[in-house]
Amino acid sequence: MNISVRDHLLPVFATPIGSFFVQDHATLNQALSAAILEREAAAPGVTRSNAGGWHSEGNMVKWPLPEIEKLAGVVRQATLLIAAGVLQAKQIRAEVDMEAWANVSRRGNYNRMHNHPDWHYSAVYYVQTGQPDPQCDRQNGWIQFSDPRGVLAEGALPGTDVDTAVPIPPPSGGHFGFSFGLPPVAGGLLIFPSWLKHWVNPFEGEGERISIAFNLKLDEVNKVA
Repeated sequence: MNISVRDHLLPVFATPIGSFFVQDHATLNQALSAAILEREAAAPGVTRSNAGGWHSEGNMVKWPLPEIEKLAGVVRQATLLIAAGVLQAKQIRAEVDMEAWANVSRRGNYNRMHNHPDWHYSAVYYVQTGQPDPQCDRQNGWIQFSDPRGVLAEGALPGTDVDTAVPIPPPSGGHFGFSFGLPPVAGGLLIFPSWLKHWVNPFEGEGERISIAFNLKLDEVNKVA
């Protein structure tokens, strides 16, 4: 009997993660990197989920730099696109409140598991990835997302290891209890629900791994016919 398993599975309770790539990001990232490293040299930063590294204050959208304003606009539009898909609308209009901060990681730095309460979406944009050590594990510096259905780890399928991260979910939707990892890519932008717990694996390599994180809240949302 010639039947495709995909035809009989429904992606119930799927968690939407938006993945975008900013074209012509080289000049943008060069200016962002210079501004972030200059701020790092001038200010001590704060400690949140970061274990080591530098975490700026959350007022980055107010930095007087046109590249930040440009990136903020890209993040707003991408977030509205993801929200429209979730709301099953071709397009939406909404007021978008935003905060942003820079992260600089060097060898051994990482981010502990956390989420972002009281926001709707969170995002991360990768400015530069450093030079990862080729001898290190392939998940070097990856962002990892925890399966939000936490109790399902208790019912993992035989032959699976719930502590093993997989880069791409299998067509069936992924084994219960797994984490889902993505590597940092310069110019890459990820958008995900703020309640989704995530962490960043330790960076092992030379140079700096620089990213910009965002929190976004939507208000006065209207579907566009």
